[in-house]
Amino acid sequence: MKKIYFFLLLLIVFLPLVTLAGSYEEEIKKLSLTISKNIETTNKNTIAVVDFTDLQGNITELGRFIAEELSANLVSVKKKFKVIDRLHLKTIITEHKLSTSWFLDPRAIEKFGKISGVDAIVTGTVTPFGDSVRVSVKVITTDTAEVIAAATGNIAKTKAIEELLVREIEAPETTIEKSKILRKTTKKYILGDLEFRFLKVKRIGNTLTIYVIVNNNGKKEVILYLKAPECCLYDDLANKYEAYRICVGRRCGSWIVGDTIIPGVAMKISLHFKDISSEASKGTLEIPVKGEKAILRNITLK
Repeated sequence: MKKIYFFLLLLIVFLPLVTLAGSYEEEIKKLSLTISKNIETTNKNTIAVVDFTDLQGNITELGRFIAEELSANLVSVKKKFKVIDRLHLKTIITEHKLSTSWFLDPRAIEKFGKISGVDAIVTGTVTPFGDSVRVSVKVITTDTAEVIAAATGNIAKTKAIEELLVREIEAPETTIEKSKILRKTTKKYILGDLEFRFLKVKRIGNTLTIYVIVNNNGKKEVILYLKAPECCLYDDLANKYEAYRICVGRRCGSWIVGDTIIPGVAMKISLHFKDISSEASKGTLEIPVKGEKAILRNITLK
């Protein structure tokens, strides 16, 4: 009889821990709702979600996946604040050579806030715990490094979650060699047979035109179609601008523009932007091409 009572006691103690672990979709949604409510009670208007780490500060595929999902959920539930695109966030971190653990240093957080225009960052840890993974989330202000929101959740450890958990990521900005490569290739990008190369910037007041040379390195002609609103410029103040006019070769327009690129013959394209911040000094240009993106970084805007 004592063994039965002991077994029942174990069930009472540990059964809640099992039932607390939910699917990652459910837990991410709960975490997003919790921290978004706390953020809305502050005057923080712009936030960024950085990669989550383990307790040793290592970034895993699961930590990056959780950050991506949380960022997307915050966009869908947000009301009074803006969520920075994570691709743009990565560009800022790379260009300013911030290490993977920069968000642990209050001075680095303050520096990031100044160069990105972000009021607060969302960070966190993922920790294996039996049949679940504990996710801890914190929202830290960039001006004072104060924690203004926190939440925890338990994700059921499925096979897919376990596979992501063991994959560690080596951040490219942590090695000097890779940083040198990035700096050399910031203004050149290759997509298949097409090579995009930054040419120059022309700025008049708050309007900006970026000129790019495209080479066809293949053996066949390629018709390049670009859609103006999808061609975007991100500045170092975390602002995003959509092209209101583009020219591909001799053809120009404000919507879809295309022209044929002959092998071995360079073609010039121009992208026009307006309402550019007078304080912006550097930018990243994204040109979507057939489901992919040519990305030209470290462009001087002044």
